[in-house]
Amino acid sequence: MKTELKVQDLEIIKNTLSDTDDTFVEQLQIILGKDLSSRDKRTALIQDTIDGMLTLEAKAFAKVIEELIVLQNNKTSQSVIEKVSNVVSQENFNDFITFSDDEKEYYVIGDLHADLNSFLEILKIIKFKENFDNINLIFLGDYIDRGKDKIELINRIILLKYLLPNNIHLLRGNHELYRIDTNGNYLSPMGNADMSYLFNFLTLLATDEKYKSHGVTKEFIKLYADFFDSLPTIALFNFKQIKICAMHGGLPRVDLSAKDYYESESYESFNKILDLGTKDDIGISQKTNILWSDPFDGYDEAFKNTSEVRYDFSKSQFIAFCKKYDIDMVLRAHEQQNSGYKSYFDDRLISVFSSGGKNIDGEQKNPNSYYENVSPNFLKITEKCIESININFDIDNISSIEKEYNHVDTKMLRDNHENEYKTYIPQKTNNPFEGILSSEDAINIIDIYNHSNKKVIVANDDDITLNYNDLKQFSGIKMNIKFSFNKKTKTMTNLCDINLMIGIGGVVINNGQSINVEDKFIISDNNGLSLIITM
Repeated sequence: MKTELKVQDLEIIKNTLSDTDDTFVEQLQIILGKDLSSRDKRTALIQDTIDGMLTLEAKAFAKVIEELIVLQNNKTSQSVIEKVSNVVSQENFNDFITFSDDEKEYYVIGDLHADLNSFLEILKIIKFKENFDNINLIFLGDYIDRGKDKIELINRIILLKYLLPNNIHLLRGNHELYRIDTNGNYLSPMGNADMSYLFNFLTLLATDEKYKSHGVTKEFIKLYADFFDSLPTIALFNFKQIKICAMHGGLPRVDLSAKDYYESESYESFNKILDLGTKDDIGISQKTNILWSDPFDGYDEAFKNTSEVRYDFSKSQFIAFCKKYDIDMVLRAHEQQNSGYKSYFDDRLISVFSSGGKNIDGEQKNPNSYYENVSPNFLKITEKCIESININFDIDNISSIEKEYNHVDTKMLRDNHENEYKTYIPQKTNNPFEGILSSEDAINIIDIYNHSNKKVIVANDDDITLNYNDLKQFSGIKMNIKFSFNKKTKTMTNLCDINLMIGIGGVVINNGQSINVEDKFIISDNNGLSLIITM
């Protein structure tokens, strides 16, 4: 029988978990409706929560969320963490989580996406019910959307976090972002989210009659949004044998005008990177970038920096980031991996995905997952290695270690990377147009940092207008950029509120102003944008 907890029950529950004697056992027995010995009172609470036997009435849920938000937002790191090696204790700060005790068990869980079955299987495999005091569970975000357990999974995780705040650690994923419409409604960030299963949690709560008829109000939805806002972005592990950085997506966007991509004031510490005021060169917060970026899976020569919201980072950028912040290994989620995991950059970055519909043998076993072709995995951090563990949905809960990443090997690979790494120094050549030809029939747009990244526009008309969608394949392109030029009159006009320049540090063109240009010219904004245009 399920027990719906009321506000007055919460204090008894919390006291039971922290109390060492039998003071609250009688009250707890009344709440749960079962006999308990003092020995198993804490275990019974956690077991009932995991099994869904404990739920929260609306007012109790609101109080749980409010307490978790206060707990998270009241803990700002007073120390500047410039490197992972600066971490000295386990703390849950509002921007990042830190760990230094490598004697506990650590498990890292990737995207779950409203898939309760995969989550419960993980808990069975690691024997969480029996050993929760000695386990740290680190979630890399994306708890919601796509799967069948729309509210059940996130609510169960929230209650576990409330009961075990020092064992359950929740990072934010890109699906925990949201937007607010003109009527003050809290919705999913994608405008068409209610048309699909892709990005629709808050929109579903706001528009689906099933939830509205059960009393889901705007204020109730705001609780989720505020809770998502309180979640930290990065987890840092400073262990004796390995130093790890974990996040949902990947690295903050690089500064191509800075030495080694990250040698500027904006990257001086984790605290600075995660400050909401720290923006990249196209105006997006680095905190948001960390939720969206992906490792580039291809030949180094094919890599190109872009201004896409979801962008790639290269191997050389990864090496520079890890060197600056003293990182041996990066753990992330964010991308569907059909095998449940995938490694990049010579096994120094592991991408894990924890929702899936099939066993490793290909048999479909989990209808609750949106990802029917994925055989889900999770990670275990041990004293000697990181294990990628496959989830098996059979009754006997057989699991298998699919791959081990030995710490000694990882540190050796880091040394090799740093020895082979060529320092990145942004260079402005005396003749940026060398080898670049003009064309009467086409407009050529070329990235000044990477001439292989270019776009050719067939000029059917004399007047050409370009905006973000036309230029986002290049670095430093802001969302509101817009300008035009006329091939016949050789004039360029600024159509946005960004101060554009012709040439590096050249003539400034304000909104609405025009200027004569040559067949080849450089357009820049002195803050990331730098393109060669020929016509």
